[in-house]
Amino acid sequence: MYGSDSVELAKRFLQLDHSNYGEPLLFKDDRRIIDSLVAIDVEQIKQNVIDRKRKAAEGTEGSHFLGFALVRYQSKMLDKLVKQRFKLFWARISSDK
Repeated sequence: MYGSDSVELAKRFLQLDHSNYGEPLLFKDDRRIIDSLVAIDVEQIKQNVIDRKRKAAEGTEGSHFLGFALVRYQSKMLDKLVKQRFKLFWARISSDK
């Protein structure tokens, strides 16, 4: 949703989401980390589109963003970051009790 620059699209996704999961569990610093990672990824995808238009054969240009997303979601860097942030989250909520 971030890369689409569409507030209406984001609202629609939230209306359709029935996962019972939301961002209230995230702290402000978590949101900043996520936003910065997404901004970097969006720029990489945009650059990929530009590069492929220059190099790819007609009809194959464009971005392979789904593959990019899957690689990112399965990355060790993201796994490590999530585990670190979860430890911090757990420490914060445990100290509030």
